[in-house]
Amino acid sequence: MKRQMSNSLKALLSAYVLLQASLSLAHAQSNIVFNGGFELGATGWETNAGTWVLRTLLVPEGSNILYQGTVAQTLNTVAGRDYILQFAYRTTCPTNITWGGKPVTGFTNLAYSTQWYWVYTYLRAETDLTRLSIGGGNIDDIRVGWLQEPVSILVQPQSLALTKGAPPASRSLPKAVRPSPISGCSMMSPSSKPQTRL
Repeated sequence: MKRQMSNSLKALLSAYVLLQASLSLAHAQSNIVFNGGFELGATGWETNAGTWVLRTLLVPEGSNILYQGTVAQTLNTVAGRDYILQFAYRTTCPTNITWGGKPVTGFTNLAYSTQWYWVYTYLRAETDLTRLSIGGGNIDDIRVGWLQEPVSILVQPQSLALTKGAPPASRSLPKAVRPSPISGCSMMSPSSKPQTRL
């Protein structure tokens, strides 16, 4: 009976670890954007004259959003490395986003809540410093992360060891893979060409 219960607990723990790992594959592990949730107001962002950061309820991350205006931040990147840009918006997808001075177009839907849409797109850094600029209204949770960053388990807490003296049950997890594109907010006019995607 104990052995059967122990095997059930192992299976449950393994399923939980794999679920957590698969959920993290949809998001980049690291985030090189400082204050992407605007919890420190506009700190860390360059802003234009009409930029407002607003404290409000029902936000996707924290309690502040970019209410209106344009923000920009120069990010430490690695030339030739692929990144994923993701953010949440409400009502209208922003139309003036640039990465390294070039317009970013064609986003894919990641998730939707009752009032917010999360979108993402893949980008490649051409230099070691890349300027990200986003303008519009009702934007939150801006993230940029390394696309191929491997998933890693740093330490297994002692409480997760299922049998006394047993070695940790962690396994090497696969590197992040790109989710299949689904319909998304597209900022392309019929005559424009999409940005080269990976």
